[in-house]
Amino acid sequence: MMGTVTPPDITYETLTAEEEHEDEHEEHPPYTDETIKIAIREGKDPAGEELDYTMPKWDMSDKDIEDLIDYLKTL
Repeated sequence: MMGTVTPPDITYETLTAEEEHEDEHEEHPPYTDETIKIAIREGKDPAGEELDYTMPKWDMSDKDIEDLIDYLKTL
Protein backbone atom coordinates (compact mmCIF):
# COMPACT_ATOMS: atom_id res chain seq x y z
CA MET A 1 0.00 0.00 0.00
CA MET A 2 2.68 2.52 0.93
CA GLY A 3 5.21 1.57 -1.73
CA THR A 4 8.18 3.87 -1.46
CA VAL A 5 6.55 6.50 0.75
CA THR A 6 8.42 7.11 3.99
CA PRO A 7 5.90 7.68 6.80
CA PRO A 8 6.40 10.68 9.08
CA ASP A 9 7.28 10.46 12.77
CA ILE A 10 4.03 9.59 14.55
CA THR A 11 5.27 9.73 18.12
CA TYR A 12 2.84 11.64 20.30
CA GLU A 13 5.60 14.04 21.35
CA THR A 14 6.31 14.97 17.73
CA LEU A 15 2.66 15.19 16.65
CA THR A 16 1.72 17.49 19.54
CA ALA A 17 4.88 19.64 19.61
CA GLU A 18 4.13 23.38 19.65
CA GLU A 19 6.38 24.31 16.71
CA GLU A 20 4.80 24.55 13.29
CA HIS A 21 4.47 21.27 11.43
CA GLU A 22 5.27 21.04 7.76
CA ASP A 23 4.61 18.23 5.37
CA GLU A 24 4.94 18.10 1.61
CA HIS A 25 1.65 19.95 1.26
CA GLU A 26 1.55 22.77 3.82
CA GLU A 27 1.99 23.87 7.40
CA HIS A 28 -0.57 22.96 10.06
CA PRO A 29 -0.98 23.42 13.82
CA PRO A 30 0.11 20.70 16.23
CA TYR A 31 -2.15 17.72 16.75
CA THR A 32 -4.31 17.30 19.84
CA ASP A 33 -5.99 14.09 20.99
CA GLU A 34 -9.12 15.17 19.11
CA THR A 35 -7.31 16.01 15.86
CA ILE A 36 -5.41 12.71 16.05
CA LYS A 37 -8.80 10.98 16.18
CA ILE A 38 -9.91 12.94 13.10
CA ALA A 39 -6.69 12.02 11.28
CA ILE A 40 -7.23 8.34 12.02
CA ARG A 41 -10.95 8.27 11.25
CA GLU A 42 -11.28 10.87 8.48
CA GLY A 43 -7.75 11.27 7.07
CA LYS A 44 -7.51 15.01 7.80
CA ASP A 45 -4.74 17.04 9.43
CA PRO A 46 -5.35 19.63 12.20
CA ALA A 47 -5.98 22.33 9.56
CA GLY A 48 -8.76 20.18 8.07
CA GLU A 49 -6.79 19.32 4.94
CA GLU A 50 -6.74 15.80 3.50
CA LEU A 51 -3.73 13.72 4.49
CA ASP A 52 -1.69 11.87 1.87
CA TYR A 53 -3.55 9.13 0.02
CA THR A 54 -1.39 6.54 1.78
CA MET A 55 -3.04 7.34 5.13
CA PRO A 56 -5.81 4.81 5.63
CA LYS A 57 -9.05 5.78 7.33
CA TRP A 58 -10.03 3.51 10.21
CA ASP A 59 -13.48 2.85 11.62
CA MET A 60 -12.56 2.44 15.29
CA SER A 61 -14.64 2.43 18.44
CA ASP A 62 -14.09 5.25 20.93
CA LYS A 63 -12.43 2.77 23.32
CA ASP A 64 -10.05 1.46 20.65
CA ILE A 65 -9.04 4.92 19.49
CA GLU A 66 -8.44 6.04 23.09
CA ASP A 67 -6.26 2.96 23.61
CA LEU A 68 -4.36 3.77 20.42
CA ILE A 69 -3.72 7.35 21.54
CA ASP A 70 -2.57 6.08 24.94
CA TYR A 71 -0.17 3.78 23.08
CA LEU A 72 1.13 6.63 20.90
CA LYS A 73 1.98 8.48 24.12
CA THR A 74 4.38 5.66 25.06
CA LEU A 75 6.40 5.77 21.80
